[in-house]
Parts: sequence; C-alpha cells; structure tokens
Amino acid sequence: APPAPPADDPDPPPGGGPSCLRKTCLSVLSAIAAQLKEPLILLLLVSALISYLCLHNTADALSILAALAIVCTVAAVQEHRSEDALARLRDVLPRRCAVLRSGRRASVDVADVVLG
Repeated sequence: APPAPPADDPDPPPGGGPSCLRKTCLSVLSAIAAQLKEPLILLLLVSALISYLCLHNTADALSILAALAIVCTVAAVQEHRSEDALARLRDVLPRRCAVLRSGRRASVDVADVVLG
C-alpha cells in the first residue's frame, strides 16, 4: 500500500489517503479574509490606495472599495454555502461499500477504499 499523505496535504496523490469528503468548517469571515489574499483583489486594493493617496480622488477610491466589498462578500457567502452543501452531501453518502478482496465480497468503510 502507498504511504499515506501528510495530514495537511490538500491534494493527496491518487491511491493514497482516505476516500471520503474532507470535513472543513469555514466561517464567512475567514472566507472573506481568504478572498483578500487573491492577487486581483490585492491589485484593486493598491489601485484604490493610489487613487486616494496620490491622485486625491476620493470618489474613485471609494467606488473601488465598495465594489471590492461586494465582490468579496458574495464570493465568501457562496463559498460558505458550498461548504454547507458538502456537509449535507457527506450526511447522505453511504458509509460502507461492497468490494472484492481475495476473490470474496466484503463490506468495508468507504474511507478505506483506494485506487488500484
């Protein structure tokens, strides 16, 4: 059997690691914070700062910040809803499955099934 990937590995290699949906709990605020790390969002934040500090154009800076607030909030809410949908899916997935082991049918936990 291949070695199990590290616990913090976001994408374990095929055939290694449990075959189950990961449990993640992401609050809306942490999702917004994650959005603020995106390169395009950072670029727009810098452009708002330049507009305000260098060009003294408060209206443009506020417009950019308002648009960023809307985009980040919508993206964070959608991500939070996706996490909730995955949690509901996890609840309806079967916990055990039928497999062939040494030519015999066996019932095993789905997390123990790996490729190969």
